[in-house]
Amino acid sequence: MHKIHRSFCGLCLTLCFVCYVLHRNISDPELSDYLNGKDKNSIIEHENEINLLRNKLSHVTNQEQSSFPNSYQNNITNQLSRCRKWKPSDWLLKNAKHLAPHFKTSPTRFLLPWLYNGPNNQLLGLRQAIFVALHLNRTLVMPTFQKHFNDGSTDGELSYIDANHRLDVPTLQRLISVITVEEYRKRCGPKVDIVFFGTTTHNMQWTVDSLKNAEKLYNLDFIAEKYKPPNTMVGGDSIVKTSFLPAKGSSFVFEASHDMVLSQFESSLSCALYAFPFRELRFVKSEIENTQINAKKFLENGKVESVPGSLLYDIITEHTQCPHYIQEIADAYIEKRFKNKEYIALHWRYDKDDFYKFMCTEGGNKQKANGKVSRFFKTFCREIFNMTSSTLPRGIRGFLTKVVKKSKHLDLPVYVAAPSSLTEWISTGFKQHAVEFGLLYYDAQDLRDFFREEDFMNRCSFVKRNANDVISLVETEISIESSIFFGSRLSSWTDNVKASKKFKRRPSSQLNQIGCNVDVLVTKYAAVVIGSLRFYL
Repeated sequence: MHKIHRSFCGLCLTLCFVCYVLHRNISDPELSDYLNGKDKNSIIEHENEINLLRNKLSHVTNQEQSSFPNSYQNNITNQLSRCRKWKPSDWLLKNAKHLAPHFKTSPTRFLLPWLYNGPNNQLLGLRQAIFVALHLNRTLVMPTFQKHFNDGSTDGELSYIDANHRLDVPTLQRLISVITVEEYRKRCGPKVDIVFFGTTTHNMQWTVDSLKNAEKLYNLDFIAEKYKPPNTMVGGDSIVKTSFLPAKGSSFVFEASHDMVLSQFESSLSCALYAFPFRELRFVKSEIENTQINAKKFLENGKVESVPGSLLYDIITEHTQCPHYIQEIADAYIEKRFKNKEYIALHWRYDKDDFYKFMCTEGGNKQKANGKVSRFFKTFCREIFNMTSSTLPRGIRGFLTKVVKKSKHLDLPVYVAAPSSLTEWISTGFKQHAVEFGLLYYDAQDLRDFFREEDFMNRCSFVKRNANDVISLVETEISIESSIFFGSRLSSWTDNVKASKKFKRRPSSQLNQIGCNVDVLVTKYAAVVIGSLRFYL
């Protein structure tokens, strides 16, 4: 959904990003120490011409400029320092009220998101909730994130993780007014005036079960009594006892524009819960053509309705990037393993325990909605799950040979992010062809070895407690900073990387691009010509 824009559009986007970020002095010494340390890497370096824009716009912003760190020892030292200074989101929100957001939303109208599914689904859901909150002029209530249901540390139980482990909270505070759940309860009590739904609840028992968890976690009361114990009714159309939107019969998908957000969720009621936001926004590609004009309007009046939907979503994405201690771990890994040179990242999403089960079988979630596996999924699943472990390295070599034609880029390290159940299978193919194809293979196992080498687990207790989360976030950052990225179709993890790559901090090069999706590597580039040899699937 979010693809890299042309360089002209990227130039215009950056014009906006540089101009609207504002800084305020913080009186609390501990908070100032936290924020001053964090801001050293807060501006994203783009192509060389962006620096000229920054010089011309220096009168508009006083935010400190920085580039991708180039000292391994500094990265390790910074990471240790950041680890010790890390604070939970509630502490930051209570102690950083001097941070003035660019969009100061209503102090009497609130939006509390309830996020669901995997970590990246939750992050994209939060971005959508921020988009909606801005257009509805509602103050955002910082939600609690959930660990992945496959996270080994949860023992199969629903487990939560602080928002400041998933994104940098002070950066978000510079965009929109944000309060804690505790503050919401002071203003609203246990009540929810209205629920905004991002998906249907009809015959969806999981929606009832999930909202029961929301009631318990946030100590709220909004589910209809007929769905509470000892009652066992299956989810219907009205599972809450409050008002709800969108109206019955309306679509859950809507255009990402001011008027459409209002038509979907406009309400004068103060205390709103946004249940299950995820991929309901639809963007109009043609609107980006007038980015420069809209950027000027945005700088002049700061009104959210003047900003094109796709541009506003990019701004939100820029303000919801990885925490800085995650970026510094990734920086240190990139420098030590890749010497800060060009490298490839690849995300392989397709495991049989999760993706195949839910997307490729008659009993999968998608099929339960329409009753059958679509023709597209039959073809897609057949191609993906019938390949051999040698197909990926062959596909990458084919891409490098046909697309990246300069020989100096034909030997690159490859970092592969994949479910742990597939690590051994994928690594077998790369190691088998390491000499033949000249590809150096890295994965989460090597990243864990790096963590042990630097003793990251013991430096910060929360890293050890949230090891799987931290590893996944560092892999995300490694992928964002890569020279070429190959992603997985139908993956929110890949979607997040693609949307974030325009904000990468490493100096750009001619290889700074998003490669094809991995299914294209399998079907198009795995048959390649190298010298006089030809390789096939």
